[in-house]
Amino acid sequence: MPPPRPILLPKPSHRQRQRLRPPAAEGTVADLAITEVVFGEHVTITNLGDSTVNIDGLWLCNRPSYTEISVNLAPGESQIVDAGKVGGLGAGGGEVALYTSSDFGDSGSMVDYVSWGGAGGRASVATGAGIWPDGDTVATDGAGISAPSGGESSTDWSSQ
Repeated sequence: MPPPRPILLPKPSHRQRQRLRPPAAEGTVADLAITEVVFGEHVTITNLGDSTVNIDGLWLCNRPSYTEISVNLAPGESQIVDAGKVGGLGAGGGEVALYTSSDFGDSGSMVDYVSWGGAGGRASVATGAGIWPDGDTVATDGAGISAPSGGESSTDWSSQ
């Protein structure tokens, strides 16, 4: 008789990871989410966790533009990153990803991702990380997009 096949479980969502993690004195990078993109203006990163997140050496990527950032955010606080630091964030299409290192092809270092308007040069990395569905992109018809509770697919995002 052949050995039993392993049961593959889906990767837990951002909110599920928060519930599974024991309380900590300081939050982790998993508590951070891209929650807003205002085209031509800024990207908002929010601490969705219950503890303060204080992390140096994060990277925000809008391929081919990258910027290193540091965060010190209490629960519910947000940090705004100017669009000029990540390639302008055009309304016609783009993507933004948050990484723990400058190895932008490594799905293990990608924390969060969003693609809009059909663009997405790092979409395969996000799909490999289990944080964004393959081929998914947010439709745009406004000045930006938002997902106040974090977005794991285009259905979580809305136009502003």
